[in-house]
Amino acid sequence: MNSTPHHLVTLTPAPSWDITYSLTQLDPGLVHRAQTTTREFAGKGVNVSRALALAGISAPAVVPLSPADQAGVAGGPGLVAVDVEAKLRTNATVVESGGQTTKINQAASHVSAREWRSLVRRTAELVAGDHGSWVLVSGTIPESGASAAERVSTFMDSVGPDTRIAVDTSGEPLTVFARSGRVDLIKPNVSELAGCVGRALATLGEVVDAAQEVVGWGVETVLVSLGSQGFLAVTGEQQFWARSAPVTAVNTIGAGDASVAGFFRSLLSGSLSLADSVATAAAWGALKVTQPGSQLRTLEPLPTVSVSEQIQADQPVTSD
Repeated sequence: MNSTPHHLVTLTPAPSWDITYSLTQLDPGLVHRAQTTTREFAGKGVNVSRALALAGISAPAVVPLSPADQAGVAGGPGLVAVDVEAKLRTNATVVESGGQTTKINQAASHVSAREWRSLVRRTAELVAGDHGSWVLVSGTIPESGASAAERVSTFMDSVGPDTRIAVDTSGEPLTVFARSGRVDLIKPNVSELAGCVGRALATLGEVVDAAQEVVGWGVETVLVSLGSQGFLAVTGEQQFWARSAPVTAVNTIGAGDASVAGFFRSLLSGSLSLADSVATAAAWGALKVTQPGSQLRTLEPLPTVSVSEQIQADQPVTSD
């Protein structure tokens, strides 16, 4: 057990090798030769932890890895591996000139109920003894032979009552987490939020209404990534919409993870307002799309960001 608690620990139950191919143009049905190819060990929580490391913040990333994959990943700064049997999956991204991005994700590897318990127990150990610390559960929660409710219950039973919980997942697990009464923050995109509340969301006003509904379930803060339309934060008392100056998109993969990292960068300082945290989230997310690969590589130059409490309720939602 690690004797030094951390203010934020990320849990990525379904990490991956992310391979990115850069092309001038993707023509379905034809053979292509990539201009450049990159390979990264990634996953939503891993991406968050590595982005925070750029700002000098230690946020260990708990990941399930087989012994063979642990040797291939070679640890890496901040990685905390938990032994599992399944091999690491591989995801492929094709990025065209102009920023259009196509991604194919391999299905998440099965994690047994015993392995899931080990993952959440190790995560809980890393924040034990730090009052007000955070655990961020990020990405797909793999099948384990147990229901989503059982997997979430196992997680809640392992994490102490003084630990704050953030969730960035989708589907049934997101809904179960959000309705649990234990989660402090969720970060869906528009389609994930729509699935959570069970209805389509066509305008920013409908997105805000859905976020407020989730706040009514007991979630303190709902962050919604809006793609090129920016980043939204809704609490019981406040709402802020942050938008960056226009940027040139190179690769949109990982923008949401960068935004989450930016939000926590401000949140963990303890001195910035919600508006400032949302602005940082929007800036980091916008910066990420200007960079290749799945992860932030640098924090400069950050784009300028505008933040407003006024939401254009009738504006159509055009992207995630």
